[in-house]
Amino acid sequence: IWVVSNATMLALNKLLATSPKYRCRAQTISDGCMATFNLGGINQFGEPFGLHLMDPLAGGCGAWASKDGINAGGPITSPVPAIADVERNEQVSPLFYLHRRLAPDTGGAGRYRGGLSAEVALTLGGIERAEALVMTHGAEVPNTMGLAGGWPGSTVRQSFGRGAIKDGRPQASGKWEMFGPKPGLIDMTNRDVFAVTWQGGGGWGDPLERELEAAGRDVAAGWVSPEAAKEIYGVVMNSGKVDIEASDERRRTIRKKRVGRFATDPAKFCRGKTLGSLSESLFIARDARGMHVVTRAGYILSTNHTRWRAGAVAVT
Repeated sequence: IWVVSNATMLALNKLLATSPKYRCRAQTISDGCMATFNLGGINQFGEPFGLHLMDPLAGGCGAWASKDGINAGGPITSPVPAIADVERNEQVSPLFYLHRRLAPDTGGAGRYRGGLSAEVALTLGGIERAEALVMTHGAEVPNTMGLAGGWPGSTVRQSFGRGAIKDGRPQASGKWEMFGPKPGLIDMTNRDVFAVTWQGGGGWGDPLERELEAAGRDVAAGWVSPEAAKEIYGVVMNSGKVDIEASDERRRTIRKKRVGRFATDPAKFCRGKTLGSLSESLFIARDARGMHVVTRAGYILSTNHTRWRAGAVAVT
């Protein structure tokens, strides 16, 4: 159901993006999966218990064509997503949280950033052992796709630390293992820690077009690391503030690296009438040679079909 929902929402929002009138309503993909953490066994009162953790609903919300996504906003398939307080979860189940917080660099980069995902680390509380069922998708490739040049949100990251906690305190001697998408049923003790980061929302638009001030606020809030700001957004921080001159130069360098050699052949451009748009950066234009998909500069990406990626520069 998640894969179908993601594909449906991506198709519908691509359609919205073609309309200058309704484009502002278009949104990228939000929290693209429901990562499962089930726990079962005998609680501290000698009673059987079972838990399906709902915290994964706190994945990042996709960005819109006009604003950032909502941090931990959850999936669009849940109109009013909500999760219980940490204290409530610990009260009704033998859990102990080390943290539940927003995870930096999980929101898809873009002119408008995708919402950050939450992340948790937890162990058992009040009991010595239980059985955990861990499974997800979106751990190998992202499900929260961006649009209009925006980057996808983060993938799910799951890890398990054997002997990573003692008496409620993390232990450096713990042995950590990164999980794939389907580790399945595992034995868990009160010396072990399960940690997971869910998917952030997709980004909208080219990250190099994000306002410098907005990127600087993200870094100051700890939502985007200085390294990601420089490498992805082209924003250089200096003493906690945006270095405007260095950032402008950084963005020019990234753009040149993307394009490689600038096209100068007039035949590769269309100067005819613009008839419509596929997004805010891709347009449909016509001249004597036919119908073209063109960039803002009029560079022809495809002729008489919309498979415009065939004419784009591929950088790997």
